[in-house]
Amino acid sequence: MATSCWEYMHEHAEYKEISSRTQPLWSQVRDLESEQRQAMFKIQALLATVDVVRNHMYSLEDVSKAADKALEKYTTEDSECWFGTYGAGLDEIRDRFVDLCTVVHNRKIDIDTVKAQIKELNKTKDALGDKLRAEFHAKEEAVAS
Repeated sequence: MATSCWEYMHEHAEYKEISSRTQPLWSQVRDLESEQRQAMFKIQALLATVDVVRNHMYSLEDVSKAADKALEKYTTEDSECWFGTYGAGLDEIRDRFVDLCTVVHNRKIDIDTVKAQIKELNKTKDALGDKLRAEFHAKEEAVAS
């Protein structure tokens, strides 16, 4: 017989099985949270990129004719074309930003789902633990009598 209530509970096959099922679920939660954090870091980088592109894009609004001719000579496009190109780039960044926000949101749902599974397993484990503690103390009293 186990010498402590804790040992008695942890020697019980069903109690051990429930405990072993929660460990991989917590690992899954950590992996999902990591994926969510990575998407948030990418969002942060995109936000900084948007600021830089907008700043450069709007600097092309008041370009002198000489600078515009030089731009066209070296790039084959004038400032108006570049303004459009930067605008299209911002649209692409926005689309990627939305995709990453969707990833963050979907991982939140996944995390909540796995945590709900863990919570249900813990309720089952707690109920079994209460039963096993009562059994242990009843056996302990029977031996003492």
